[in-house]
Amino acid sequence: TPTNLLRHAIDLDKTIEGLEARLNDQGSAISSRATTLFRSPSEICDIDLYPADLSSMSGKSGTWGGFWENYAQTGDNMRERPYAHIYPRLTTKSNVFTVHMRCQAIKQAPGNVGKGFDPVKDQVVGEYRGSAIIERFVDPNDPNLANYDEMKEKVDAYYRYRVVATKQFAPR
Repeated sequence: TPTNLLRHAIDLDKTIEGLEARLNDQGSAISSRATTLFRSPSEICDIDLYPADLSSMSGKSGTWGGFWENYAQTGDNMRERPYAHIYPRLTTKSNVFTVHMRCQAIKQAPGNVGKGFDPVKDQVVGEYRGSAIIERFVDPNDPNLANYDEMKEKVDAYYRYRVVATKQFAPR
């Protein structure tokens, strides 16, 4: 069928080999610095998606370069299309969170203070239900970043948080 001429199955073993080589690389072949981690989702585009059965292709039979020689008229947009489907499904870390909450103010009965909530003796005196959007960010002006070494430490200690929006849920 014509679809078989336009779409090729992925050779998962060969593709995973390339992924593992990238993850195990210590900066020698791929880049000048260690690349053991994906620092952004766009780095998946550096991983080749090898088509299954390269040996059935004419030209430089059985080679990755030979594959694209057989499809020289394929535009970059179509070569990059598989990554356009993969990219939005990846993340390294999210920086925006929605927190849903139900908070209660408790008045503890005399003699029960510090012993935990007792629904028979203690009383709920206030309640808040709602959500907050919280953003995690690294302040580029933080003076402590001057000594930060991405190869030796995590960035987690430099994260700051801010509440972007709050919304109270108050049904009538």
